[in-house]
Amino acid sequence: MTNPTAASRFARPGGRLDILATSVFLLPIAVFGTAVFSAVVTGLSLTTLWIGFPLSMALIYFTRHLADLHRLWFGTRFGVRISRPYRELPEGHFRRFFALLSDPQTWRDQAWLLINATVGVAILSTIVAIFAAGIGALSLGLWWGWLPDGAEFNALGIPGFMNVHDSSSALAFGIPAGVTYLAIWWITAPLLMKAHTHLAQALLGDRRPRLAQRVDHLAEVLAN
Repeated sequence: MTNPTAASRFARPGGRLDILATSVFLLPIAVFGTAVFSAVVTGLSLTTLWIGFPLSMALIYFTRHLADLHRLWFGTRFGVRISRPYRELPEGHFRRFFALLSDPQTWRDQAWLLINATVGVAILSTIVAIFAAGIGALSLGLWWGWLPDGAEFNALGIPGFMNVHDSSSALAFGIPAGVTYLAIWWITAPLLMKAHTHLAQALLGDRRPRLAQRVDHLAEVLAN
């Protein structure tokens, strides 16, 4: 569920700095998710050997910690509350292992790892790239002198269109280009981060009312 004040947190100026910090912080974690998913698959494939059981359990728990990190981050930064719809685990290592495998949220966490490593990475990298392009363009005239002698390019890659070949032309192109990039980032960053949080909510949050889950859990207890 999204806090009513979450929308204003995304839109306010300080919220955009949180969006940028969140993107920089979560981007490498999202890329790392593919390695975690591959390790989980490997661990499960080794369950015919004794090593597969503790390895799979450890990796599933690690995935939950990653998911909890996102729940905590989105909650504290943007007021977006994402519940933890995990089932209670029984005593005993083997019973706990099979309970983990039978928990639907375990597999939704794995799906989140893959989707976050593709769609999530695309969203977060876009936020960072547009901001970096804006800062880079604004400062183009300052660092143009560090380029090799004779360096030049045509703005927007169009031959003959606004040739940039020295610090003065770099300033003439870089300032309006940088302002344009940052304006685009200012408008799109909250929208992109909202999409990212909705993705996390859809896969990491509670899909059903809490009461329905309690009824299901009670039915399982009575059946056992």
